Amino acid sequence: MVCVTFTAVVLGPLVSELRVADYFADPHWLRYLLGNISMLDRQENLPGVFTHNRLPDIVNGSLWTIPIELCMYVFVAALGVAGLLRTRLRFGLAIVAMLLVVAAFRVPLQVERLALFYGPAAFFVIGACCWMARDSVPVSGYGVLLLLFACAVFYRQPGYPLVFGALTAYGSLWLVFVPGLQGFNRIGDYSYGLYLYGFVMQQLVAHGFPQFGPYRLFAASFPLALLAAIVSWHGVEKPALRWK
Repeated sequence: MVCVTFTAVVLGPLVSELRVADYFADPHWLRYLLGNISMLDRQENLPGVFTHNRLPDIVNGSLWTIPIELCMYVFVAALGVAGLLRTRLRFGLAIVAMLLVVAAFRVPLQVERLALFYGPAAFFVIGACCWMARDSVPVSGYGVLLLLFACAVFYRQPGYPLVFGALTAYGSLWLVFVPGLQGFNRIGDYSYGLYLYGFVMQQLVAHGFPQFGPYRLFAASFPLALLAAIVSWHGVEKPALRWK
C-alpha cells in the first residue's frame, strides 16, 4: 500500500512527461492507486511515466505477485484455524489436497491465470514444508546439486516450476545455515523492501540514464532500492509486525 501510494502520488508526477496538473487530471493515476491497493484490478502504468524506457510504461513489475502472496497467507491462516498446522501429518494431507484441487481445475477448466498462480505457489508451499519439517530436513550441498540436476532434467517440462521451487527453497536454506550467514539481517530485514522497490528504482535509473547497460543499471539502482527498503523496514514493516 505504501509503495503503491508513493509511486502514484510522489514519484509519478515527478518523472511524468505531463505537467503535474495534467497528471492528476488523468484518471488513470487513481485507477493505478486504487486498483493495486485493492488487488482487484492490477494496473501497470501511470500517465506519462517511463513511456520511453527500454521496458516502456511498466512502473512496478513486482506487484503482480502480491495477490498470490495474499492468497497463500489466507490459506495458511485457514489451515491454522482448522487445526491443520498442529502436526506434520495434517499439514501434509492439506498440501496434498490443495495440489489435487489445483491439478483437477488447471486442465479441465483451462483457467488461463492458474498457471501463473501455480508456479509462485510452489515456492511458498515448499518453503512451508521445509519449515514444518525443519528439525529433520538435512541441509547439504549434495541436496542442492541433486536439485540442480533435477531442474536440468525437468527444464521446459510441466513439473519444472515445482522442482525449481524446491531448489529455490532448499538452496536458500543451504545459503543461510551452511556457510554461516545467519546474522546477515541482524540490522534489519530489507529483503521484501528490495523486492518491492527494486523494479521501480531500475526503471527510474533507466529513465534518467537510458544509455546504461545492465551492470551500470544495477550499480546505480541498487543503492536507491536499498535506501527505500531501509525506510520501508524501519518505518512501515517493523512497526506493522507489532500487530501480529
